[in-house]
Parts: sequence; structure tokens; C-alpha cells
Amino acid sequence: WLKVVGADRLLVADSTGSSDPYCELYAWSHELPACEHVWRTATKLKTLNPRWDEEATMSLPATRGVVHVCVFDWDNFGTDDFLGEALVDLSAHASGELISLDLELADVANAAGTQVSGSVQLQLLCVSH
Repeated sequence: WLKVVGADRLLVADSTGSSDPYCELYAWSHELPACEHVWRTATKLKTLNPRWDEEATMSLPATRGVVHVCVFDWDNFGTDDFLGEALVDLSAHASGELISLDLELADVANAAGTQVSGSVQLQLLCVSH
């Protein structure tokens, strides 16, 4: 179980002095053939400190799974802007207890080649089946 609570201090990506952020979540483990798209949060308009409070359930091996959170700025025209990303190694959080995480955003793959700022807040509960 994973909940995307919100984000803080995101970069300004729009000419209005704000951003229209959303998160894309991906799951990966050795058992999956490729990184799988899990879900996308709603887009929050004109904010640098969005609150989503959205949750989903996913099946991943808690001892070998990774959740990849990517934050983007939605654009009406053109390509959405990359705002940052964070990785969650589930093996470090497989206690079976509810855990709150405040993860600094980064450009893990250095794909964007741009400045990244802010953090994303998650709640995580890993349960063995």
C-alpha cells in the first residue's frame, strides 16, 4: 500500500510563477520483465506545494521491490516538464508498519539535465503475503 501525500518546494515551471504538478509511479523488481507503470496522481493546478492524498495497492516483493516516483509539470501544449524523482527501496521498509517518508527530489538518471528542487511525501505499508 502506498499513499502519495504531497510535495513541497517544487520548481516554478510555468510563466505564471507556479507549476501544475502530478506524479507518475512505477514499480520494479527482479520478477518483473520491465519497470511497470502503476498509476498517475491527479494534476494539481498552480501550486508549488501540492497535496494529493491519493493511495494505491501494488503487488511487489517487499524484499526486492523498488518504487520510482516521478514528478512532472503538466503543460497544455508541448511536453510536460520533469520536476524531479525519488526511488524507494522496499527492502529498507519491509517492517509491516506504516512508514512516512519525506524524500528529496533528484534527477537520478540525469535525464533532464536541469535543476531539481523540492521533496515528495509518501506513506508506505509493506505487508508479506
